[in-house]
Amino acid sequence: MSTILIYTALAVVVAVVLAFLSFYKKKEKGEAPERPRVPRPRVAEDGGAGRPAQPPNRVAANRNARARMRAAAQRNAGGEESEEEGEEEEAAAAVGDNIALPDGKYGKKKLAKLQAKADKRNDEREREERKERKERDMEDKKKEEDKEAEEEAKKEEEEQRAREEKERQDLEEYQRMKAEFQVEEEGYDEVEDE
Repeated sequence: MSTILIYTALAVVVAVVLAFLSFYKKKEKGEAPERPRVPRPRVAEDGGAGRPAQPPNRVAANRNARARMRAAAQRNAGGEESEEEGEEEEAAAAVGDNIALPDGKYGKKKLAKLQAKADKRNDEREREERKERKERDMEDKKKEEDKEAEEEAKKEEEEQRAREEKERQDLEEYQRMKAEFQVEEEGYDEVEDE
């Protein structure tokens, strides 16, 4: 029975040592082993340019999220419109103000790019409007502060005049009372005893 205990203890010690070593090795290398970097296969596109192959129908992820939501809301609101009208509206929304689209159908990438430009232009316009509003608010606030300062100065001046007037009246009253109670030298002379 003692040999079974010895073998069990020995197995536990070996298991602990192996667990410690494997944990230490993982910690040393990092949790996730890196996979080897393999260059992407080069496919001759557009006359053998030698660029990496792009997956087909790949569109930028969140570049035109706002436009997609707007277009979806328009489609839901006007459910009776035909599919062609919806595409035309989407293309028109993608065009923006100054972008001239060529005639014909547009690919997803082209529409996404045009929409991104339109969104960027809208963001720029909104930023300018916000900046102008902020400047107007600052000017209004400054005018209001100047007006309050002017009113405060007038109020202070009025209080100063009122204090000076009160001091002048108090001084006049004091002078008048002093004149009334002024005692002329009256009295008696002391008689000197001889």
